[in-house]
Amino acid sequence: METFALRGHGPRVFISYSFQDATLAEQISRLLSDRGFQVHREDETSLANQVLTEAIPRRIAEAEVLIQVLTATSNASEWVARELAYATELRQQHNRIVILPIVFHKASLSDAVKAWWYLDIEASGLTDEAISQIERVCLSSVHLLPLAAADPLSFDETNAISLLRELPVDGKRVIVDSGGRLLRWAQDTLDYCQNMDSPHRDALLTQEQKRMERLIRRYQVHDEVVRKLVKEIMDRVQTYSAPGERLATGLVPLQRYARIVIGEDMMRAAEVAPPGSHPLRVEFQERIEAARNANSRGQSRGYHNRGFYAWVFGEQDGDESMVTMGMDAPGFKTIKVAIPRHVFGTMADVYTRNAIEFDPNGELFAGTFINYILPQIAVTASFNLPEPKRAREDLEMQYAWQLQQYTKMGIV
Repeated sequence: METFALRGHGPRVFISYSFQDATLAEQISRLLSDRGFQVHREDETSLANQVLTEAIPRRIAEAEVLIQVLTATSNASEWVARELAYATELRQQHNRIVILPIVFHKASLSDAVKAWWYLDIEASGLTDEAISQIERVCLSSVHLLPLAAADPLSFDETNAISLLRELPVDGKRVIVDSGGRLLRWAQDTLDYCQNMDSPHRDALLTQEQKRMERLIRRYQVHDEVVRKLVKEIMDRVQTYSAPGERLATGLVPLQRYARIVIGEDMMRAAEVAPPGSHPLRVEFQERIEAARNANSRGQSRGYHNRGFYAWVFGEQDGDESMVTMGMDAPGFKTIKVAIPRHVFGTMADVYTRNAIEFDPNGELFAGTFINYILPQIAVTASFNLPEPKRAREDLEMQYAWQLQQYTKMGIV
C-alpha cells in the first residue's frame, strides 16, 4: 500500500515485544508503516555482535514512541521489562517519548505497566478501532501541519495555532503537509506521464521522478525550518504583542512563510499537472494564477521575485511597492530581504529622526522583523539546506538564526 500521508516521515516508533510474538509485532509494524510511520523493531539477527545494554537504549532514545506488545509471553520477558524501564528513564530526563503498552493479556501485567495508561485489547484484538486508537496516540508525539483545505498555499489555521501555542513548550517534531497533498498531486503527474503516448514520455517521466524525490527531501528540511521559525516567532512576539494577541500575531509570519514556500511548489506543480479535472487545473487554478501573475517580469520568479513578495505581503502595486534590503553583521554573509517601501520609509524615518542605532530586536522594529524579515530568513534556509539529516544541526549553525543584531541597513 502506497501512502503520501506523513510522507513516510511520520512518528518514529520502536516496537518492544517477545520474539515469540513476532507475528503480532510484524502485523502492527506493517499497519503503521502503511500509514507513513517510521517503525523499527529488532529481531533475532538485527542485534548480532552488538552490546544489548548499549544498542537497545540507543534505539529507544531515537524513537518518539515506544509500543509494547504485551502478551503472556512478553509480560514474563526480562528484556521487555528493561525496555519499558529505559523509556521511563528517558521520560524522567524530560524526553517527550510516548509510551504505549498494548495489552493482550491483563492477568500477568507488571506493576510498572499498570502505572501507565494502556490500551486493553485482550477481548477484541487488533480491530480497525484499535489500530485507529494506536495511530492517534502515536501521532501525539509530533505536530501535524497539513495544508488548508480551501487554500493549499497556506497551513491549516487550527493546526498552525496549536503549533504556535504548544511547540515552544514541548519541542516536538513538525511534519509539514502532513496530509501529503503535494506528493499525491506529484504522483498524479507521474501516473499521467507513465501512460502518455508521446516521444517525450521517458524524458518527462524522469523529470517528474526527480521532482518527486526533491519534494520529499525538501519537505523534510521544511519540517525543521518551521520548527525553528515557530520558536523564533513566539520568542520574539513575547515583547511585541499583548498576551491575548500573541497567537494571532504569530500566525501572520508563519502563513507568509507558507505562502512563499508552498506557493513556489504549487506554481511549478500546476505547470505540469495533467489536463482535465486535476485540482491544480480546476479547483485551485485561480489562486495559483494570482500567485503566478504577481511575479514581476524580467526577474527570477517565486521566492526571488519582488512582485511575488508584494503579493504575499498584500501590497497591491507589485514590485514598485517593494524595496530590497541588505542586512549584515560582522562575520556573517549578507542576507537580502524584500520589504514594503512604506514600511521601510517609516522605519528609516524613525531611526534617522532619533539618531539611534539600527537594532531589529528593539521594540520600534519588532513588528517589521517578525512580519517581514523573519519569514524570509526561514525561506532562505528552506531552499539552501540540502541535507535533511543535518537540517536541524545546520539551522542552529546558520548565520540567519544566530544574528542578534544587524549593524547596517541599506538598499541593495
